[in-house]
Amino acid sequence: CESPRCRRSGMLDYFGESYADGCGACDNCAEPVQTWDGTIAAQKALSCVYRTGQRFGATYLVNVLTGNPTERMERLGHDSIPTFGVGKELEPKQWHAVFRQLLAAGYLSMDPEVRRGFRLNEESRKILSQGRSVQFRSDPVSIKRKKYTSARKRGARTADEVEIDSGDANSVALWEALRELRLSLSKEHSVPPYVIFHDRTLKEMVGSRPKRLRDLLSISGVGEAKLDRYGKRFFDLLEGWSGGEQAAMRE
Repeated sequence: CESPRCRRSGMLDYFGESYADGCGACDNCAEPVQTWDGTIAAQKALSCVYRTGQRFGATYLVNVLTGNPTERMERLGHDSIPTFGVGKELEPKQWHAVFRQLLAAGYLSMDPEVRRGFRLNEESRKILSQGRSVQFRSDPVSIKRKKYTSARKRGARTADEVEIDSGDANSVALWEALRELRLSLSKEHSVPPYVIFHDRTLKEMVGSRPKRLRDLLSISGVGEAKLDRYGKRFFDLLEGWSGGEQAAMRE
């Protein structure tokens, strides 16, 4: 996490508890990181989220802030809003760090209806309208992205390459049913759909049709925690799926 705060304070805040002083034991307390006054940058970032309709992710918003127009942006008229190009003092990677730290600190929320879309919350408004100051970490932690391969397909195709056969009506119908279940669970738990399972995980469920609940563990993106939390709901759908009957129900 890129937060400059005490790790213990951040964790307790997440669970609704307070801890005013640093713990003195975590890495941030033992070796305080360099910070910079990010109040103006935070106001620009949050204002950009608001003026673009609270439905876009960091990449789109960074392009708006740095004045880098795209065809989509021009079509939506976001190249003419007040926040277009107001953030040229920072590099794109710095703006990405700003958005990550705002999200980690609770000054931004993810929209469960839009993948990776940001929306404002009560904490955001304290920065925009009440002048709350914000400190950002100067040395953001690099984020490494890893491409996972399922145990079933290890040595063959990566999970990102798994596709649904558009000519197989039963598989397409099952894929849509799994997505609907994921959306329902995301609303139930107030998290973005991809936090439940990524698309690649659902595609592998369609392809493998696991016969037992714990067979889901052979699918990329399914660990013990997610199996316990969501596994039974998805397995029940898969187990009860019979091509002709379910396809007919969806027509």
